Amino acid sequence: MGAHAVKLLKQGIGGVAVGIRNEKMVENPILGTAEEGALFSLTADGKIVVNNPHKADLGLASLNKSLS
Repeated sequence: MGAHAVKLLKQGIGGVAVGIRNEKMVENPILGTAEEGALFSLTADGKIVVNNPHKADLGLASLNKSLS
């Protein structure tokens, strides 16, 4: 992910979070609107809103525990 982030920075693209979705490298704006896919938005009164809160896949934790 770091190499992908550096590639984006060299292209002049900043302010994005880099991750993996469906086995592909993706980037999302850190601050913007939910419609833009941004991770966070600001309300009119300046409060921060988390647009897409992380949901842990607890099924993977159960699988890991059963295998060890």
